[in-house]
Amino acid sequence: LGCHRKRRPRIEPGCRRSSMLAAFAAAAAATSQAHDVWGTGVNTTGWAVFAITDFAIGGLTKAPDAQVEVIVEPKMSLGRPEVSHLSKVLYGSTSGVFDLHVYLPADSSAVTVNLYDHCSWQEPGELIFTTRYDLADCPAEQSATQGCALAWQEPVELPPLLAAKQFPWHPWAASPGERSARLLGYHATGAEMVSRVRVASRRGVGVQFEDVSRDPARFALGRIQNDAIETQLFFAEAGSVFPEALHGLWWMDQRGVSLKDGPYPSDPEYTQVCLGAAEENLISFGEASWDNETRCASGVRQYSGGPLSGHWTWFDESGNGESKPWSSGAD
Repeated sequence: LGCHRKRRPRIEPGCRRSSMLAAFAAAAAATSQAHDVWGTGVNTTGWAVFAITDFAIGGLTKAPDAQVEVIVEPKMSLGRPEVSHLSKVLYGSTSGVFDLHVYLPADSSAVTVNLYDHCSWQEPGELIFTTRYDLADCPAEQSATQGCALAWQEPVELPPLLAAKQFPWHPWAASPGERSARLLGYHATGAEMVSRVRVASRRGVGVQFEDVSRDPARFALGRIQNDAIETQLFFAEAGSVFPEALHGLWWMDQRGVSLKDGPYPSDPEYTQVCLGAAEENLISFGEASWDNETRCASGVRQYSGGPLSGHWTWFDESGNGESKPWSSGAD
């Protein structure tokens, strides 16, 4: 994408430059030109957050490779397809933390939660437990002020062939006593949603949203106020698990403007060699996930962003909220 920089200078909040745009999940971007994710101007009416955090399984003779799936069900009248989200796999685990956090369009009706024993050759695996949660079960005032804590504990029924002992070699077939599964999670909207998303971000846990298709019907550009970017873009900050080198907002500076006053004191031998420049401006890691073992960040997507905040910005070329480079990549 245009010029590749060996180093990109970080800018401090309050930068005032030409107008910027960022991609948001469409339901949010379509209803608000400005997004203030930390203050009162945040557009939260179109979204909720749902999470499956912890799990425990008892009564099985072999610990499963546990994985949870959240299927978002839209209201029948909307005609939208279901959207599925999968957690990481916890190998050989009878308990653990999935940390699967998902943005839900507020007009969703329910979510189905499936717990699997993961199989690479039979995706997503063998079903251990399933439950369905009606979003209307969480009172609106409670979901916006403190969220609704969710807990399910149900017996695990063996598949019929296992129950009939047709496969005595199966690790579950000889499971003695009561088999049960327990899942914990939460559902939040409004200010409580923003608070929980911020906490997840500091822990390096990105909140999932449907972002695979890069479909313009699912994403739209929202205007970023140049004199308040620190309130309108999520970014990694002090206290988060992200390395300090990834904190703040990063100016991509593909045209080398920052070199107008001479070389960088920290790297006086650096020179910029560039054959072209893209109309990109700022990026951040506030919507990303961080893996401390691999030291890798994931989820920094160029053409899409979550409903509360963007993380990759583009110049407003016409002043009318348009970006040809973004549009060409989001079809």
